[in-house]
Amino acid sequence: MTSCLVLIDLMPRIIGLPLAPHTGEEVLGRCRRLTTAFRDAGRPVAAVRVDRPGVAEQPPAAASPTGWPRRRTSWS
Repeated sequence: MTSCLVLIDLMPRIIGLPLAPHTGEEVLGRCRRLTTAFRDAGRPVAAVRVDRPGVAEQPPAAASPTGWPRRRTSWS
């Protein structure tokens, strides 16, 4: 069996929300550590960012977090 880490919508505008019981920055830090552990173990990591359909330009801060490690930019 193979595991995959799936990270969804880790955008600055989501991370910046007043969240509880863990802050967005705490969640992001855990996700970064998990990403490193998965990649070190040769396991896949999928970062999913959902765009708003039918919108010519996505909202501000819809990009990936600053410094987020990127590996694959295309699936072709």
